[in-house]
Formats: sequence, C-alpha cells, structure tokens
Amino acid sequence: MIYRIEMKVLYGFTYRGLSGPIVHEVQIKYIPCEAHPDELLSFSGAFEDVINQLQVAYGNSRGGFENFEATSGPTAKLVAPKDLTLSVVTADKTASEPVKAHSFCQELINQLKDIHFIEPPPKRPAPAPLPLDFTGFTK
Repeated sequence: MIYRIEMKVLYGFTYRGLSGPIVHEVQIKYIPCEAHPDELLSFSGAFEDVINQLQVAYGNSRGGFENFEATSGPTAKLVAPKDLTLSVVTADKTASEPVKAHSFCQELINQLKDIHFIEPPPKRPAPAPLPLDFTGFTK
C-alpha cells in the first residue's frame, strides 16, 4: 500500500509566567494515496520530509502558539502502521523562533527513535536552517 504521513500539531499549553516550555500534541496519521513507484520515498525518508516541513511551519504558527500540519511525499508500507499521538515539549517559550522550531522537531524525532518507529535514513544534508539529527531510527 502507498501512504502519505500526515502530522497535525495542536497547541497544548504553556505554563504561566515569562518562561517555560510549550507543550504540543502531535497526531500522526497514514493517508492512503496513489503514486508512481518512482516517486516513492523510503518510510524514514517520508518522516524526514514531513518533519522538515513541520520545522518551517512552526515558524509560521506564531512561534508554536497556533495549530499547524504537514504531509509527506508518498511512501510504501505493506501494512499501515497504527495512528499515533505524542506529547512534545519544546524549548523555553522565550527562545527565538528557529530555536523553538528546532527544539520541537528534534524532540519529536527523539520520541520516534525511542519507540523504534522508523529506520535510520541515509545520511544527507538537511535543507532546514538548523540540521536535525535523524540517526538512530529503527523499524
């Protein structure tokens, strides 16, 4: 089957006061689609694609205080993984937009690594302003 990975990021909450983290809920869904076999990304490549998009979208969401989403390019998987919801905590809300975006995406990657959700992508330079560490992903 061919899928696109859709990630919706919902603003959760932040603690009162001038500083503190921002908490988000990340909903991961697999949307069936059609695509030519030459257009398919690896499963981990699709995650890299969607997370890099989220890093850009984070900066356009008033610094994480609004909901945002991204969808990967097509990927093939014999059986669709189950939908997943994660709670992701970012850097301090007073940090710069690029730092908050990087912190959010890196924490999301770390959580996906911890649950052994995806395999490591091949090493290549990330197009994002701050490179993300995708090493250590497993199936």
